[in-house]
Amino acid sequence: MRKIENITADQERFGYRLSDCFINNARIEGLADGESAFKECQNLEVFHSTFALRYPFWHGSSLKIHECLFYSTCRGPFWYSNAIKIQNCDLSSDKAFRECQDINIANCRFNSDECFWKSKNIQMINSIFSGEYGFFQSESIDITNLTFSGKYSFQYIKNGLIKNSKLETKDALWHSDNVIVIECELNGEYLGWYSTNLTLIRCKIMSKQPLCHCKNLKLIECTFLNSDLAFENSEVNGDISAHNFTIYNPRCGKLICSGEYQIIEDEFTDKTSSLFTVENKLL
Repeated sequence: MRKIENITADQERFGYRLSDCFINNARIEGLADGESAFKECQNLEVFHSTFALRYPFWHGSSLKIHECLFYSTCRGPFWYSNAIKIQNCDLSSDKAFRECQDINIANCRFNSDECFWKSKNIQMINSIFSGEYGFFQSESIDITNLTFSGKYSFQYIKNGLIKNSKLETKDALWHSDNVIVIECELNGEYLGWYSTNLTLIRCKIMSKQPLCHCKNLKLIECTFLNSDLAFENSEVNGDISAHNFTIYNPRCGKLICSGEYQIIEDEFTDKTSSLFTVENKLL
């Protein structure tokens, strides 16, 4: 495998169509401001490098990125690429991933708006993420131990699994389809609106107007704290515990509930008592 080490490059397409190469301690920066340093490359291993210029890894494949730093000026570093493995990296680049697939991420920190758009087969573990519109229209997502802060996250995703994570985000999981969330803390208003086949298992939920207009919503041993006006026009089933919790105009389903809750039905809508029931859990 060819080696490139200890270099600084700022020219356009510095390593265009490079393949089978080990890159160490590269600095992609400079006054020439060249874009697309490693466009259409394959089988690269990149260590201890920094990226400050736009679009370094477009249309690439078999990319291994270790202990690298992507500055905010490195806009859109990974687009239309596949088989990407990233470990111990710090990415402050907006639009970091778009229309990529087969992405494996471990121990990374992201500060990126519009990251992971329309991407497939994403595995992420032990990472921190902040940004808006993360994971928009992505598919086949498997996430473990993520700390997330932002807005409008996981919208229109399909076939997702999120475990042991803390998500502090407004409008999360809107229009999501076939997503399972296990042992997570979900904090942020308007959670999960218009979702289909969303299952929450042993989750702690703190949200204004959560889980409205949902189809086939399942809740298994979940806790709702200081949440109001939940389940409007939703089909919901499961068992929950609650504190300072209100349910508003659900469409249908059955809940087994312990704790403090109140059901509110708007006097100008059809009553749902025949289609939706709450049974008190015996402690």
